[in-house]
Amino acid sequence: SISSSLQSFFETHGKVPVVCQDRPGFICNRIARNFYGEAFRYAEIFNKEIFLSIDHIMREVGGFRMGPFELMDLIGIDINLAATTNVWEGFDQDPRFAPHEIQKQMVESGKLGNKSGEGFLNKEKLVASPIESSTYPTQVIRSLEEKIQEATKLVIDLSTSSIEDKINFYQSLKSKKLKILSDLSTYSKESFDMLFKKIDGSIAYKFKNENKVEVLLKNDDEKLLGSIHQSLEVIPVAHSHTRGHIFPRIISMIFNEAKIADDEKLASVDDTVYQLMPFPVFVDFIFKGPLITVTPVCASGLLIQGRQDFLTVVRHFYYFCEA
Repeated sequence: SISSSLQSFFETHGKVPVVCQDRPGFICNRIARNFYGEAFRYAEIFNKEIFLSIDHIMREVGGFRMGPFELMDLIGIDINLAATTNVWEGFDQDPRFAPHEIQKQMVESGKLGNKSGEGFLNKEKLVASPIESSTYPTQVIRSLEEKIQEATKLVIDLSTSSIEDKINFYQSLKSKKLKILSDLSTYSKESFDMLFKKIDGSIAYKFKNENKVEVLLKNDDEKLLGSIHQSLEVIPVAHSHTRGHIFPRIISMIFNEAKIADDEKLASVDDTVYQLMPFPVFVDFIFKGPLITVTPVCASGLLIQGRQDFLTVVRHFYYFCEA
């Protein structure tokens, strides 16, 4: 067949052919829409400080070679808008693919990225700061039943207790003037807001890579970062944008679309997985074990229903968007 002949041709030339159905955006361009779209929805408005943070987190924690805004500047904001528009129109203007107003405004004003001399970041990047060597006496807990040692000044809570129990626990710790960090990366906006008021920052520990983790802090307390590094043996990559965690939100929407594509039999699992590297942990999670189903929940996303951790991650995104 023509398909088999083409596959053989590319294989003999050292390429990996990926076969998929004739659908808008094929695999990569379709699934990649949320790499850009969710970044825009997180930022909400043109804010270079947030753009820089998003790109920094996606490179350092997500493992991407470029963040979404740096990449759009490179390929052309007009080209990215055209690709987004084509996929959006190809899916009957489904809201989850809708072009963002920020993109439209940039193109209308002639700010097309590197080729026009002005874009989102103009080749500016955040540079990782040295990690503070000083630390607080820190105790990492995985159950609220654990006894807090008398010398402890910072508690890092990685437990899975109820919201009510956590609030009571944090109030008790604060009455003793202790600092608190917790992993709120998989909580709804309502729960996130309630808990974040009680603590000093959130660690997206469930989404750490081999040696780095996203950290959301209320203030620039460098000793907290030093304590994370020493106690959890990961390099903290911090920001202070109270919209929530960046990497969990964007990567959840990317793989949400991947699962929808898989349900539609867009391509084989192997070919889809090849397009989704370098995320073997998430690929293994989504495509193996009990299937995950999806249900629309709001204009800019879908709610995944399946394994609990991934469900709560996407709920976290859902409650941050406008229903």
